[in-house]
Amino acid sequence: MAPAHPVPRRAPSSARLSSAPLDGQQRAPLHGEQDLSGAPRTASAARGVPRGEQRLDDAATRRPAAVGSIDHIWRCGRWCDRGANLRCARRRGDVARLRPRCRRRRGARWLLRARRGGAACRRARSRRDDRRTAPVMNEPIRLTSVLTHPVQYYAPWFRWIAARCPEIDLHVVYASAPNPQQQGAGFGREFTWDVPLTDGYTSTVVRPAKPSDRFDSEHFLGLNVPEIAGAIRETRPDVVAVFGWYSITLLRAIRAARRLDVPVLYHGDTNLQSAPTGWRRPFWVAKTRRMLGRFDGYLSVGTRSAAFLRFFAIPDDRIFQTPHCIDNDRFAEAASLRRCTRRRAEIRTALGLPADAFVVLFAGKLEPKKRPLDLVQALGAMTPRPHLAIAGAGPLEPAVRDAAARGSIGVTPLGFVNQSEMVRVYAAADCLALPSDARETWGLVVNEALAAGLPCVVADSVGCAPDLIDAETGAMYPTADPVDVVPSLAAALGRIGERQRAGHDFTADCQERAARHSFAAAASGLAHACRVVTGPMPVASQRAEAAPPRVVACCGGMVLVGGLERMSFEILRALRERGAVIHCIVNWWDNSRIIALAEQLGASWSTGFYLHRFGKEARNPIVLARVLTDMVRTSAGLLRDAWWFRASHVFVSDHATVMRNAPALALLRLTGRRVVARLGNAPEPGRFYRWVWRVGINPFVDLFVCNSAYTERELAAHGIVRSKRMTIPHTPPTRAVADGAGDARDCRRLIYVGQIIPEKGVDLLLDAAALLVARGRDVRLDIVGRIDGWVPPAHRGYRERLMARADSPDLKGRVRFLGFREDVPQLLAAAAIHCCPSRKAQREAFGIVVIEAKQAGIPSVVTPSGALADLIAHGEDGWVCREESAEALAEGIEYFLNPERLRHGMASAQASAATFSRDRFQRAWRAVFSEVN
Repeated sequence: MAPAHPVPRRAPSSARLSSAPLDGQQRAPLHGEQDLSGAPRTASAARGVPRGEQRLDDAATRRPAAVGSIDHIWRCGRWCDRGANLRCARRRGDVARLRPRCRRRRGARWLLRARRGGAACRRARSRRDDRRTAPVMNEPIRLTSVLTHPVQYYAPWFRWIAARCPEIDLHVVYASAPNPQQQGAGFGREFTWDVPLTDGYTSTVVRPAKPSDRFDSEHFLGLNVPEIAGAIRETRPDVVAVFGWYSITLLRAIRAARRLDVPVLYHGDTNLQSAPTGWRRPFWVAKTRRMLGRFDGYLSVGTRSAAFLRFFAIPDDRIFQTPHCIDNDRFAEAASLRRCTRRRAEIRTALGLPADAFVVLFAGKLEPKKRPLDLVQALGAMTPRPHLAIAGAGPLEPAVRDAAARGSIGVTPLGFVNQSEMVRVYAAADCLALPSDARETWGLVVNEALAAGLPCVVADSVGCAPDLIDAETGAMYPTADPVDVVPSLAAALGRIGERQRAGHDFTADCQERAARHSFAAAASGLAHACRVVTGPMPVASQRAEAAPPRVVACCGGMVLVGGLERMSFEILRALRERGAVIHCIVNWWDNSRIIALAEQLGASWSTGFYLHRFGKEARNPIVLARVLTDMVRTSAGLLRDAWWFRASHVFVSDHATVMRNAPALALLRLTGRRVVARLGNAPEPGRFYRWVWRVGINPFVDLFVCNSAYTERELAAHGIVRSKRMTIPHTPPTRAVADGAGDARDCRRLIYVGQIIPEKGVDLLLDAAALLVARGRDVRLDIVGRIDGWVPPAHRGYRERLMARADSPDLKGRVRFLGFREDVPQLLAAAAIHCCPSRKAQREAFGIVVIEAKQAGIPSVVTPSGALADLIAHGEDGWVCREESAEALAEGIEYFLNPERLRHGMASAQASAATFSRDRFQRAWRAVFSEVN
């Protein structure tokens, strides 16, 4: 028979409290209860006075009320509905106009209820303010964590907190505990976890499981435990942490904490990419915004979790980094087993795995969201084919078995593997694959594999991908439509296999990445959150600070990461560093590179339409119809995201994006949002384009920010008035820092960095190098830029002609095609002269690589294309060619091959780099948005 009272579970020892101060020992939850395992809980006679019963009348120490709560509304000075429109009016301070409107709309009956409710709220607020106090020094904060049931991933963390985190006095309340049949739902078998779930920390299971209980997150009403409120109240908490709201029981926990006037922390890994699509999306946004308003602090488990919270206007000072973590020490044993060849061979034999095969491990339920069939198809496309080990079971097991048989893929189904055996499985594998879709909001199996020293291949849709996966810990592959996922996954697995066969050991890098997501890091964030939400209310001057800009950045026209893309995100980085909240809209068809830039900023992102290009061909009625369809769909997406995000500004990266979003930008301007357009390229000349700029672009933008005086002159020629344009020169972009020192400087080496297209004049540079060789100059040339991948129809054959020219007898062995590189500063520092041979048709609007060369301290030889000549002091820090020809380029290069001139040019280039400092660039862009705001 089930007990009538909650069943407490006590930590086996109170040794960690023996060295604590006397007051800390007296109020510890173990005191007076260690020998009462079967008796109902009673209050400890020696317990200190709870914080909720202490009295302090100093209003400055009050905890800030949650946004949207009754207390928050009263502190803002009135009683009204908590809808979005009223909250916006409250932030604008438009109270006098809003209150009469509410009264007219609601009527006398609502006024009567409001007055009665207002009186009750005033009395409740008075009682709460009398009880509020700041935390007592050296006193642990009583934290009650509420979950639906014990979870094998969280239990080790709770034990760690109980043993090693004296700042927190933890009590975990579980609504129930599933029986073996309920635990095995989805796995096709009954089981219980073979690791302790409730030992080593204080916990309470409110009631035993009922046969009708459902513990998965898909059934909101599957577990209904009204007694959870009483269990929370008995723990007498200072703070309550609730792990999501996917169950009605968790909603009851939130309501119970609010009634106790206890701060509530949100813990979850939901992100924007896991949200429902279609007609359900608006309702999800409204529900999520309302639910987040019920919390006082927010525990973020990773990059996408934090971006999700910022999207819903949660301020940064209420978001606390609490990374998802597992028992790294336990899984690190797998790395030791893998290093021992004999023991690893024994494990493979015991598991039925081939001794010498490249073994790819899939660990998890075989269900649709995990996409195991993608993995099977990818292995079938590889040569040689790896062996697949599956640690898991589920409804897709027959389909996976059939697909593997059709593709002649070796598969070892290990079935369900319990936690204690997973260490041996990780030791036997060579790589973990997690091809899940966006419903995989994190993927703790990746944490386990990294702790075991195992590289991971993860879909970019998985929640943990931006935090845990890069080239050092495995590979991440794109999944956005219409990318063919199977070849991308096969290529990623192939790269891992090739690096391992070449002798590369991923273990150290994997374990270092796993160590960043440790129990200590998560507990530190949790303790900080508890201190903040129980601490004093900010002073009036802090509360009066203006809200940071909320910027929607339209990035749908970006695919590759070039100069325009880098500088757009450099602008967003400058805003983000000053507290602005950024949301990027990217295209839906090839977005992985741009998403990576957005997530490096901590920005949220969504996808837009952005399919058809704008140009003169739109005069064709069929093309025009497609363009108008694109405009409507793209504008609808911008309006939707700006409304949900509550944007204050719109940042547009190019003029074509303005045209795509023209209807939305017009409506947003009418509603007070400001539109700032950055011009990275000068407007095209001609009567048609002047008409397009006057009619199709200018009316939809508040301010045009040009990157050079040349661009601003071209913009003025298209009829844009002076009051709507300004110039902010670029700064060198932020690039990844390469490990170790670069190559020593070679005074014979020339370098080109940029796109390899005819307009950039790389063929002219090769001919110039050949002329210098013919004159007896011993020069070398590095060409940095993407040499493979998709090629526009107009440029087909150009790359092949360049490579053939570089392989000709006069240049053979002197030219290196280095491909796309991130370590551009190091490559520039190893060269002597930078060359930018663009043709006039390119109309270079700035030339970012020129100022990168200045920063590296080398002169630049440029052609008179667009703004390039404005960046160079001729004969000092560079050379401006008289024309775009190989002879003119050779003349400029030969000028700096003189050692004395080269030293002078290097010194001048280094000195002129200060003109394009990052500090100047950031201050200018922040002033733009501050002024507009």
